[in-house]
Amino acid sequence: MSRKRHSGDSGNTIRVSIQGNVSEHGQVAVGKDITQTQVIGTAQATEHVKGERSRNLPTPTASVAGIFISYRREDAEGQAGRLFERLSECFGSERVFMDVTAIEPGKDFRKEIDRAVAVCDVFLALIGKDWLTCKKPDGERRLDDPKDFVRLEIAAALKRNIAVIPILVQNAAMPGPKDLPPELELLAYRNAVELRHARWEADVQSLIEVLERTVKQ
Repeated sequence: MSRKRHSGDSGNTIRVSIQGNVSEHGQVAVGKDITQTQVIGTAQATEHVKGERSRNLPTPTASVAGIFISYRREDAEGQAGRLFERLSECFGSERVFMDVTAIEPGKDFRKEIDRAVAVCDVFLALIGKDWLTCKKPDGERRLDDPKDFVRLEIAAALKRNIAVIPILVQNAAMPGPKDLPPELELLAYRNAVELRHARWEADVQSLIEVLERTVKQ
């Protein structure tokens, strides 16, 4: 178990990053709102960056359920790929959503995001050390752009009653509510899982055990 403060947090509020679903305050489901236990976490990530290839999202049917991996390419692309491969081995690639299946030309990417998020059981938001501060060429913070893919994905997930799990990588700090756009502030109250480089396999296995209890068969 590791303890981290929110970035920019000037008070005594802390977030406990755990593997599994138990904190020192008792049973707390990973990805669930944990304000009642006074343990705070947060989430999120994914987008189309100028000069990069277009976002490729799955086009699932209503009968498909699974895991949605959200990440920011310039922040945690490598970790997202490793996690996708491991989860695909466990749950099947057709049940793990990431930018691996081409979106059809002419499709509204906003609707495709909504469709993919609408059928997932669990939403994983990878947060690396640059996730919060990544900027566009014009200097605007990407999270402040209403059309940012990360923002759209997370906002869509928060509208549903599903587990939204922040996945901390690269020793990233947990963003606080004031660090996030208004529609993402609730992410600050989602319990998190930390995937450490030195303990990647063990940490991912702990995450898988949580997902096995959450993802519908």
